[in-house]
Amino acid sequence: MNWKTTRSLLLLLPVLLLVSACDEDKQMWKGYQEIKLGKTYFKEDATRSVLFKFNDEAIKKGSYVNLRLTDRGGNTFPHAELLFNGERSSGGVLKVRANSLGQDSVVQMGIRFVDRSVEPGIARLLKLGRSDKFEGQILLETNAASLDYINDQALSSVGPLGWSVRLMVPLWKFIMFWTSVFILSLLLTWFIFVRPLMYPRFSGGEFNFDWPQHKKIRLKGKRLVYLGGEKIIKQGLLSRIFTGKIEQYMKDEPFLIELQPKRKGLKTQVRLKTKTGIDIRPYSRGLVKDFEEFEIKRSGKKDIKFRFQKSR
Repeated sequence: MNWKTTRSLLLLLPVLLLVSACDEDKQMWKGYQEIKLGKTYFKEDATRSVLFKFNDEAIKKGSYVNLRLTDRGGNTFPHAELLFNGERSSGGVLKVRANSLGQDSVVQMGIRFVDRSVEPGIARLLKLGRSDKFEGQILLETNAASLDYINDQALSSVGPLGWSVRLMVPLWKFIMFWTSVFILSLLLTWFIFVRPLMYPRFSGGEFNFDWPQHKKIRLKGKRLVYLGGEKIIKQGLLSRIFTGKIEQYMKDEPFLIELQPKRKGLKTQVRLKTKTGIDIRPYSRGLVKDFEEFEIKRSGKKDIKFRFQKSR
C-alpha cells in the first residue's frame, strides 16, 4: 500500500468535536482546546454534549480510543471519574469503540467527583467563594500502532484535551453558613446597639445597710434591682440573656422598691420607685443622690436604714 493510500486510511480514524450552538464543527482535539464543564457537586455528573465521528473504515477495523483523565501535569487524577454516556472510567481510563457508536454520535462526556476530601467546605465560604476550580487533561490513546495522523494532523503534535470544572460547596453547608451569619448579625446588632438603648444597665453604685445587717447591694451590670418581697419577680433564662439581669433582695419584707437605671451619657443614674403605702423617708420617686440615706418605718419592728453611694 503506497503512502497516499495509507494516509487516506489514517484520516478515517476518530475525530472529536464539541457540539456548540455557535459553531457545530469546532474541532476539539486539535491544539489545546478545553471542555468547560461548569459547576457541579460531589457525586453529581458534570457533562457536555460531544460529537464523536467515526467513518466506515474505523468501524470495520474495530478501532477504539482510550480516554485518560489526568491533572494539568498529566498525572492520574484520582479524585474524579471520567464519564462517557453513563459509563464510568476504570483506573482513570475509559475505552470508546467505533463499532459501538457508529459514524456520528452525540454523547454526554464529563466527570464525577468521588473523593469527598476535595469537596470545599465552610473555609471556602469564609473566603467569600462557593467553589474550588479543578482543571486537567484528557489524553488520547489509540490501538493503531502505525497511526501518525488524526484529521490531517501529526499525532505527535496533537495536544491533550483540557477540562475544567468548579466543585461547589454543598447546598446544606451554604444555607447553614449564611443562616448562621444572618443570625449572628442579628445577635450582634441586638447586644451591641439595640439592648443598651431598650434595656440600659447600671454602670455602678451600691446600697449599704445600717439595719438590718445585710450585705451591700452592688448595682453594676444589673438591669433592675428590687428590694422587698411583696411581689416575687421571676425571670426566665432567655430574658436574663437578651434583656439583662434582674435581682431581688430582702424577699421576706412586705414591701417592694424598684431601682431603675436612667441613662446619662455613658453612665447611669439610679431612680428609686416605690408603691404608695410604704412609709419611706424621704419619700422619693426620682433620682437618688450620692450618700442619700433612706429609712423604712415598720410598725413594731426596727426601722430599715440604708444609703446609696456611687462607685468610687
